[in-house]
Amino acid sequence: MEFPDSDNHIAPSMDVAKGLSQRCQTLATIYENISRAQTIFCDSEQVKSIEAPELCECSLHLALVFSQVALQKTEKSDSRHRRLDRQVQLLRKRAKLPGFEKDLNQVVVLCKEMMTHPPNRTQTLQLYRCYVESLLSRFDSFHDTADLEESIHLLQQRANRPDYEFRDCRAMLCDARCKLFSSCGGVDNLVLAISAIQHLLLAPVWDNEWHNFDDERLTKGRALLALIFQRQPAAEMDQQHGIALLEVYREMLRLPYRMMRVGMDLHLGLPRLGRAQGLASEAFEHALLFSSPQEAVEMLEKSRDVFWTQTLRLRSSFDGLPRRLAKKLKLLTPKLESYIHMMYDTDWEDENDRYQQELGILRRSQDEFELLAEEARQVEGYAHFMTDPALSFSSLAVAAQKGPVVILAAREMSTGAIIIRSPTSGAEHLVLPRMPFKRLSGISSKLRLLNTRSRNSTRNGTGDTFNDDTDADDISRSGRPAVRLGGGQLLNILWQEVIRPVIDALGYQKAVGRDRPRLWWCPTGHFMSVPLHAAGDYSGSGECCSDYVVSSYTRSLQALSNAREGLDSILAADPKVLLVIRENPPS
Repeated sequence: MEFPDSDNHIAPSMDVAKGLSQRCQTLATIYENISRAQTIFCDSEQVKSIEAPELCECSLHLALVFSQVALQKTEKSDSRHRRLDRQVQLLRKRAKLPGFEKDLNQVVVLCKEMMTHPPNRTQTLQLYRCYVESLLSRFDSFHDTADLEESIHLLQQRANRPDYEFRDCRAMLCDARCKLFSSCGGVDNLVLAISAIQHLLLAPVWDNEWHNFDDERLTKGRALLALIFQRQPAAEMDQQHGIALLEVYREMLRLPYRMMRVGMDLHLGLPRLGRAQGLASEAFEHALLFSSPQEAVEMLEKSRDVFWTQTLRLRSSFDGLPRRLAKKLKLLTPKLESYIHMMYDTDWEDENDRYQQELGILRRSQDEFELLAEEARQVEGYAHFMTDPALSFSSLAVAAQKGPVVILAAREMSTGAIIIRSPTSGAEHLVLPRMPFKRLSGISSKLRLLNTRSRNSTRNGTGDTFNDDTDADDISRSGRPAVRLGGGQLLNILWQEVIRPVIDALGYQKAVGRDRPRLWWCPTGHFMSVPLHAAGDYSGSGECCSDYVVSSYTRSLQALSNAREGLDSILAADPKVLLVIRENPPS
């Protein structure tokens, strides 16, 4: 950024508005550049601060002084409008500094003056946004709900207009509605806040205007819900409002699939999915509160395995599509998948030219795929082709065709298990009241610590063991041998508080060998880091998980069902593998 007098070594005059305005612009530029540099280097170990903050702020204060004097010397004209705009921007920057929040009062007054005679339509919208943003910021500082009410009144006039340029107005209306409920409460305010999030931010009708920005859209939606829950936790809401919240979560669960579209680069899609962390458990928790275990399973499954679901869909069968379209997709998708992985796995350091060339090929392939996918969506029965999958509980429950599946989830409100006995049995919710989230989190942390110690002692050949006083366990998933490392107390806790209640709910009795039924554990969150199959009381004649079932694990119901697809039974009469066991084989 150049200073306005970079080619003129004579300081601008202080006697005329133009000179004062130039001095203002120079000081504002100094402030911008120093602030930007301080932001960049603030976390550096070598550079803590390139200039004292007071010096940086002083340039902003002086810029405002020169701007104000220049305005006093300027008659009504286009120049005055430009200088008013500069004054507004400088005041908004200073209002962010501690102790200068009252600058927002002047911003509001100046915006009103400028809106009476806006130069053109574009600047009218910019002024409108600036004015509303200042009202919302002023509310954050002084909590006068009149600012929210005026913002809502103005935003409602434009929020439903389909123009892309009003996208931010819709988002600000959601913000204002949620802040009003968070501040004042009230059933009507709650209904309007939830409705705004659903219909003005997350609804599919706005998908095009959020193209490539769905990660920001999701972050915004979750922040708005947090504002609502700050005033009234979900557990305290009635059924009507809870059902409305479920609709909001359904819309949110579409967004990770848009953030990680089929055919997207891994290095772009994976970081974006980080914005969805925790969304699965939130949606699951609310479905259990306000709907049914079946719907909770649907929402949990939809928000898990997004990365693998989208990546593997490039290998889908396209046989149901028109022959010409199916042929094009079959030729393109292997090429696209190959390029995605090649771009992600290759070290492009010092090869920028080749990187740009390969990236261009990938982008063209992605564009071609998007066009073909959009064409496929016009075919009857393929409206959701390569978009977020529609997962019904009946299709997910097929995973239990060879034995029960138990989903374990620990949440802030409660910890529980969802038991699916068979494809037609429905889903049962079993609350585990004695294993709250914090307790499980602590156990998980201790397990990780002890597991690290165990590996280190094994690697060093020390063979150190731990007694029950450590209240932890080796997480080697090796069953009874882990007890020798001193994990009996923890394994007993898992048995008594988690596994035994599930076994009892299933009605299983002790059995031996092949008589034991197979059970698939589908752990989530902290349950993924505890040895469920090894749980038991090993203090003598106690019982353990393996006395009742043969345990297997799956990361999701979809993963279990997909793993079984295409597998044919192995006929004993036609063996493909011969296993030979020999005692003391020759070296």
